[in-house]
Amino acid sequence: MKTKIRVLLSIMLALFVVAFMIRPQAAHAAGYLSVSDTKLWLNGAGKLTVTYKGHTDEELEITAKAASSVKIKAGKWKGDTCVVTLTPKKDKNTTLTVTVGDESTTVRLYMRKEQVRPAEEIYTYLKDAMVEIECVDSIGQVYIGSGFFVGNGLVLTNEHVVDSASEITIRDYYGKNYAVKEIPAIDKDNDLILFKVTGKNKGALSLAKEAIGGERIYNMGSPAGITGSFVTGLVANEGYDIDGTRYIQFSMPTGIGSGGGPIVNAKGQVLGVMTLVVSSAQNITMAVDFTEIGKFLDSVADDGSLKLDELYKMNEGKTKGSNDYKIFDGFTDENTSKAYAGSKDELTGEEIFKLAHEATVDIRILFERDGGGVTGSGFFISEDTVVTNYHVVGTDMPVKSFVIEDYNGNTYKADGPMKLNEYYDVAIIKVVPDKSTAKHGFLEVATGYIPAVGERLYGMGSPAGYKCTFSEGLVIMSERMTGDLEFIHSSVPITQGSSGGPLINKYGEAIGINSRVINIVTNSNLAMPIKYLAKAR
Repeated sequence: MKTKIRVLLSIMLALFVVAFMIRPQAAHAAGYLSVSDTKLWLNGAGKLTVTYKGHTDEELEITAKAASSVKIKAGKWKGDTCVVTLTPKKDKNTTLTVTVGDESTTVRLYMRKEQVRPAEEIYTYLKDAMVEIECVDSIGQVYIGSGFFVGNGLVLTNEHVVDSASEITIRDYYGKNYAVKEIPAIDKDNDLILFKVTGKNKGALSLAKEAIGGERIYNMGSPAGITGSFVTGLVANEGYDIDGTRYIQFSMPTGIGSGGGPIVNAKGQVLGVMTLVVSSAQNITMAVDFTEIGKFLDSVADDGSLKLDELYKMNEGKTKGSNDYKIFDGFTDENTSKAYAGSKDELTGEEIFKLAHEATVDIRILFERDGGGVTGSGFFISEDTVVTNYHVVGTDMPVKSFVIEDYNGNTYKADGPMKLNEYYDVAIIKVVPDKSTAKHGFLEVATGYIPAVGERLYGMGSPAGYKCTFSEGLVIMSERMTGDLEFIHSSVPITQGSSGGPLINKYGEAIGINSRVINIVTNSNLAMPIKYLAKAR
């Protein structure tokens, strides 16, 4: 019995010694799990970095609330980190739950499947991500630049946009202001700067993976302080190396104030940051390309932040001329064009050209004195009615001749007094043909039609005397306000001589009268909405 007790005690003592010598490893405390961001905007495949401090053999588990809307591929652990590739299958927002060991965290995904989009959709996508950057220099001059969100509270722009600023205001398209918390990264050589701001942003943009010569591109920015200007063009050259920085060349209208804004492809992915304008040529612009942007964003360090006050101190005494012209009092991108969807057929450019060619006229006025005169355009809205701008035909000078000629060579004369309204800049002229055999067409008018931003529009007229010039562009803003006047703002090219010609929608209807050119930026023009004809009737 005593022997059995001794054996039992020996076993218990041995077990105690083993238990004492092999101490259990303590479980990780909360806070060991983190992710690179809790909000991700994905336009095509993107990456999420998962970090678990002291990682040993813990498994990584990722589940999506909408499992069918996103493809998830986790890489291998490299030390404490694991990179997860996320590929949207649908345009759908969802949440991810990331679990490692006993810890979990949630990531919100805002997803777009990678595919070519119409201009109207690109516009709404950019609108949610773009910002206007208003700066005040050391002597109080206000100048404007552009920028865009690239992540949760992260705004990217050109360094030159803020290199003279003693005060910075960042404002999104909806009028919300964001206070700058810090500057995580700045690269003067590549003209890039990243701001960390307070507040929740509505959208952010993803980077492209390649640039293709000739592909369609879009830009949003604030040229000359004209907020939310949306334009299009083409990739003119996939790459230039200028002083060690890689740029992409674009053919696209722009102006001072667009700098720092995003250049995106037809999928809405960022190809570059608008940076340089070649002033000696038309519509040639350069952007710091997506490869440089990617390297810049990847280089951001947690401990490398610059305080805003430090930036202001660096800028002490610097000045930059104002480019905030305050042309407009307000704007809206509301539209009625969706009401037409399915009820009317969209026409091709060739079909719209034929309609415009048969309806548009040249207007030439010769004064009795000095041999001076006025040239402009107009268009038929019925068999016997031509409309144009007041500033084309309204004059107190004695008139020697007044000729209205269509593009088929037929001439017409006014049949009675014209109906004029100088304030709304419209004129209505009843006409009769000089020859009874004259034939012409006319354009249907769409009173009250408000086009969508990004919608394609067309113009016809005689810019600089070049008869029968047909052009196209996009709606930059559906309604711009100057005082009590509304304008349709588009990139349809016009110039002196185009005044009075029609602005035409994709259904072949006249929606405006081309009337003004914003000379301080390229391809930025205004038309009086066709509804103002009622003011002169």
